Formats: sequence, C-alpha cells, structure tokens
Amino acid sequence: MNLSIPRPSLTGRVPETLITVPKERDMTENNTAYETATTLAPSASSQSKTLRYYDLKNNWRRVKTHLEDKKLNNILVRDFNKFTTGRWSKPFVHGDLPSDFETCLWDIDHRGKRPAFWRYVKHAACHWLVNFSLRLATLVEPEKPWRIITSEGHSTVWDGGDTLFDFNFQAFGIDPNECFETAFEKELKSGKYLRVYLAESVRPTDHTQGHSQLAAVPA
Repeated sequence: MNLSIPRPSLTGRVPETLITVPKERDMTENNTAYETATTLAPSASSQSKTLRYYDLKNNWRRVKTHLEDKKLNNILVRDFNKFTTGRWSKPFVHGDLPSDFETCLWDIDHRGKRPAFWRYVKHAACHWLVNFSLRLATLVEPEKPWRIITSEGHSTVWDGGDTLFDFNFQAFGIDPNECFETAFEKELKSGKYLRVYLAESVRPTDHTQGHSQLAAVPA
C-alpha cells in the first residue's frame, strides 16, 4: 500500500491521545457492549504482580486460526478507521493491516524474518487496537476473564492474573510489568469494549515536535 504519510525516524515513544468527538456516531453493527474507562476502579488484588505477555510469536499458529472471525475483523476496521481517518483522512478497510500505516521506525534495527504478529502493530495506536486484542484474546483463550485496562499512555488486555495480551509493547520489547503499570489507571469489566473516537490529526510539523517528546508516555 502506498500512502502519502510522513514517516519520521523515531526511536522512542510519544504520547497517545483519545480525542472525544461528541457528535460522532459509533458503528454498532456488531452489537458491541461498550463501557467507559471510568466505570470500574482498579482492583486492589492486581497490585504487586509479576506479569508476562501471551507469547504471540511462538503461539501464532494458534492465534492465526481466529483471524478470519467476522466480528474480530469488523472491530478492527471500525476502530482503526477512526485512527487513520482522524490522523490523515485515510480510510482503513477490510484487507488492510495496521502495519500498512506505520510511520515510526521502531523496527529499524531488526534483522531477519519479521514476526507475523507485527502486521497488527502500529506505533501510537494502542487505544484503537485494544478492542481487536480483547476479541482475539477471548477467541484464543476463552476460559480466561480478559478485560481492558487503560490510561492516556496505553491500553492493553489483561486476564486479571499474570498475563497480558498485547501486540504493541510486546513487539517493542517493553517489559510486561512496565506495560501493566503504564496502562493500569482504569479497569473495565471482563469482556467489555472501550469506546474510542477519532484520533487527533497530525500535521507534518507535529512529527518534528514529537522528536522532543521521545521520553514521554509510551505509545
């Protein structure tokens, strides 16, 4: 896919921001059960845990069997289209992948074959991928009470125990405990989706400004 999107040479992380668009009409063809991130306060039992990621690279054969799920793909298109449309006025449609819209060189030092799960990674877009991750986690391991934890800095999927189902931070090599601590500001009920809105548009000048923000909140 050829996109006229600036691709800055960033090696760090920049903030992500959820932009509320009050008049936006959310797509509800999947009868999505939404819940706001302020509904459930973080549970005390989640403190002082040693976390791990669900290993997407080594378990990809198991994961990829669910990638044709209709609801999963509808969620991905619905949410990620809000990211690409808001950022660059570029539509995201069925058949596209989040990595098609990558603008950050986070993988510049990688050598060899790229892990297949990286196709679903997009720097600074975790909020618009977390509902996809929640649906996929429930398909892969349906016996676990997967739920979303979220903050302005990061959104991820947690089983309430010691496992995170996370594409971005796992690909970036970020410690799972840091991932949890960054996201664990609000906790949704098990199985509930996070309502997301249009992403903030990015002008070419924003990329140069972002270079001074590399040590800020993870993306």
